[in-house]
Amino acid sequence: MRPPLPSTAYLAGPMRGYLEFNFPAFRNAAQTLRKRGLHVVSPHERDEDEGFDWTGTEGSDDDLKRAGFDIARTLASDIDLIAAPLCEGVVCLPGWDRSRGAQAEVVFARAIDKPVLFYEEASRSNGYRHSLYGTSGVEEWEDGERRG
Repeated sequence: MRPPLPSTAYLAGPMRGYLEFNFPAFRNAAQTLRKRGLHVVSPHERDEDEGFDWTGTEGSDDDLKRAGFDIARTLASDIDLIAAPLCEGVVCLPGWDRSRGAQAEVVFARAIDKPVLFYEEASRSNGYRHSLYGTSGVEEWEDGERRG
């Protein structure tokens, strides 16, 4: 049985402590999920729209301080996005459970009864296998794309 796919979902995942704040993983997941017809709201795009460029950074708290990035304001904004009526759920990237911010987003989504789904990607010889799973089942698909 396939999980009910929200038409619009917020993309949650780890950022701090990952090179370039994990933007490559956010970009890839957002693109892949959009190809499946899901409208994705991703924090990496909001950061880019606000002029933050994390290219070449270590993803550290020092990187955030140098850029004048306000974690509290950003997390509050993320929570507002999840609470918005258009957002029908949250999709989590691998490692979300080791991220304090993503954990807060998931707890909030569950508190307001929005579904939380989990995204995984595995490399295969003929491309990638993608999985999106939740409490009601798993959806899997493959693509022939090869990435770097």
